[in-house]
Amino acid sequence: MLSPLAFIFANLLVYFAGFSTVLWLEVLIVLGFIAFAIYQFRLPAARRTVIDPRAALWVLPWLAGLLILSWQGRYNGSPPTVFGVTLLATNHLPNWWDLAAIAGFSLVIYYWAVHSTLPTSASARPWSKWRPRRPSNWKSRSSDTGWRGGPEPGDPARPGLSDGSAALPSQRIPGPRLPVG
Repeated sequence: MLSPLAFIFANLLVYFAGFSTVLWLEVLIVLGFIAFAIYQFRLPAARRTVIDPRAALWVLPWLAGLLILSWQGRYNGSPPTVFGVTLLATNHLPNWWDLAAIAGFSLVIYYWAVHSTLPTSASARPWSKWRPRRPSNWKSRSSDTGWRGGPEPGDPARPGLSDGSAALPSQRIPGPRLPVG
């Protein structure tokens, strides 16, 4: 419930920035996409970022829709003239109807984006090689010794406990322990 509302309010903030601001913002976003594409094509194929076009297909209509709605809306942006180019909103959307149009457009784009994202298995695939590995002394919950968090008691790698005696509190390795038995 909160995510669609947050997306609506974020788009309203962009709309309130005004047409000239939205246009220059989107020009910079397109330049960022171009720089990203050039960077990716210069990388070896094995190091490139995995991108599913279906998951990102909503971005271009979202940017274009925001630009069109801000152009048809009533906010000009500050300053309306940049690099000698004056960009003014046309004021074709009346008061309150512009906000309703932004809200409706935002909901359509939000649900399109949610339903076109990658499945969980595909998004987790690139990170699988960085999963934390269990240490060699890790014991499962079904362990009969109940020791977790270091070498077994009596192990010579644990100073002061080579005789198998119980460790003093200052010698214990912190961490959860399982009950013995």
